[in-house]
Amino acid sequence: MSETTTGRKPVKKSMTVREATAADGKALNDLYNEVFGEDRSLPCWRWRFSDGTAKDWSGVYSLAEVDGQIIGQYPSQIRSLHFQGKPTRFALVMDNIVAEEYRRGYPAQKEMFVHAVEMAKKNGITIGYGFPNKKAYRIGKRLLGYRDVALLPELFYRLSWRPAFARRLPWLPKSMVRVLANVLRKRSSFLKGRSASDRRLTIVEVDRFSDELDQLWERLKSKRTICAERNSVYLNWRFGHDEIIPYRKLVARDENGAVVGYMVFRMQLIEGDTVGYLVDFLYDTESIFNNLLDHALHMMNRENVDYVSVMVSPGTAEEDSLKKFGFVVKEGFGGRPCVALDLSHTLPFAVICDPTQWYLTYGDSDLV
Repeated sequence: MSETTTGRKPVKKSMTVREATAADGKALNDLYNEVFGEDRSLPCWRWRFSDGTAKDWSGVYSLAEVDGQIIGQYPSQIRSLHFQGKPTRFALVMDNIVAEEYRRGYPAQKEMFVHAVEMAKKNGITIGYGFPNKKAYRIGKRLLGYRDVALLPELFYRLSWRPAFARRLPWLPKSMVRVLANVLRKRSSFLKGRSASDRRLTIVEVDRFSDELDQLWERLKSKRTICAERNSVYLNWRFGHDEIIPYRKLVARDENGAVVGYMVFRMQLIEGDTVGYLVDFLYDTESIFNNLLDHALHMMNRENVDYVSVMVSPGTAEEDSLKKFGFVVKEGFGGRPCVALDLSHTLPFAVICDPTQWYLTYGDSDLV
């Protein structure tokens, strides 16, 4: 705890909580990098919190400061959500932190939360939700009233045996590990059998999503009880900044040229493994989903990705389709906690806390 002294008596510095502005960006981003040990750029912060293509994505952002120094933040993005067929607004909470030296003796966490909730209510936000790490989860449950939605399963698909060989045969030269892995790497189709309708699909990679995709969203939004808006404007904001995070985007069209599905994925080097992430997708039928999966896996295979990870709501058609395709739950992995907060006190919270009612992917989080 930071203190000043007057004679022999220590005097605790006063803390204030206020709304963050774009001018606070550098200090907020520096605090994030300091606490998490990251090297996130300021343009990335601006993209996440202040440079959205619509005002709704500017966020609800509370901060705490002591003598003009920012010591904590409780930020969120505001997004559009379709809840039981009706549009509403919700806040995705992320990057909630307090500097280590101010975690005892200052009520920063609680006061920032109360301030953020008041801001959210004034902005007409009805639901807050997030994907906290273990420490933030415990604090949120104990102090902030977070309610559990689910432990979201992360499913995996192996493309290469290289990581397994490297771990289990550490004495084997790296060159031999690569040779063995390349021999065993799958080269043929990942999809078991194709129907005539599959063969009439056209799947192409795109730089940006056209507004034709909006028709797909309009067809499907009523089929999901709780689903974040996925129109072309939002998707191009979320996945269209390759200079910050390079996402790959696929679009599927039927024989008449209509958009019938899309998939977003990215690749990342993590502790020596090349990991692929299926970040987001929407589709008309399971067959279209399978063909998009097959196409994405082939592209990642050519880039020497070792394994692919995907996150979905448990007990949903998406989880069932992925498992039938060959994705498995990693042994010993407990899943990602998803929590929610009812800010309106008018919504059926039993529905909010039912994971089978949610359509969730990595794209709905700040994880990937």
